[in-house]
Amino acid sequence: NITAIELDLIIKNNTALPTTSGLNKLRSVGEDFRIEKNTMLLRIEGFDSLKTVGKSVEFVDNTGLSSISGLKTLNYVGSIFRICCNPSLTEIDELSNLVTIAEGVQISDNESLETLDNFTALSTSKEIVISDNNKLIRLGGFQNLAKITGRLWIYYNVSLKSLDGLEFISNVEDLYIRYNDSLQSIEGIGPLMNIDGDLTIRDNNILSDCAVKSICEYLSNPNGTIDIRDNKSGCNTVAQVENTCLVGTNEVIKSEGF
Repeated sequence: NITAIELDLIIKNNTALPTTSGLNKLRSVGEDFRIEKNTMLLRIEGFDSLKTVGKSVEFVDNTGLSSISGLKTLNYVGSIFRICCNPSLTEIDELSNLVTIAEGVQISDNESLETLDNFTALSTSKEIVISDNNKLIRLGGFQNLAKITGRLWIYYNVSLKSLDGLEFISNVEDLYIRYNDSLQSIEGIGPLMNIDGDLTIRDNNILSDCAVKSICEYLSNPNGTIDIRDNKSGCNTVAQVENTCLVGTNEVIKSEGF
């Protein structure tokens, strides 16, 4: 019958706990909510009334965890939302009411996670960091997130083929795309995104076309450090990208009869 916890809720170092349950009336956690290093935990569930967490939400180092669900009422996280180092995790249920994550989303080192299209209601987050998810093939799910006041970092996702799903983000501070071995297209960041800080696109082995609208506009009037290299020819140097941007601009001019 617990409805509120003033400080932390931490479930940690349990070697025989298969699931979380019994807190279905809990509505708020005042500070951190963390589930960590529970070796036999298979599912996170039973938080059907939880709406607010004052600081961070973290699911970390649960080696048998395959599913995160039961957070559909979660609306506000005051610090970071972090899912890290859960090698068996394959499913994150839709976080359909999670509007605000004040400091940022960090999804990293989840070896079995294939899709990330769960943050459909998210409209406020300082940063997004997605890294070291070996089977991740699709992002998506950020259609209501218009502005990131900090960094957008996507790196070491070796199966990720595109950045589709990020096309509604209109503003970021720093953009960092690196070590995504299967990345073929960055069109997902093309239509709207303004970059206010540094730009890094490097070590993406088969990425040959980086001349999307947002990158071309940034290169014409940069606001920070540019590091474009060690991608496939066409996106291997700043000059290559600038040349492709120029060709694209000339083609638009010709097609419009100027």
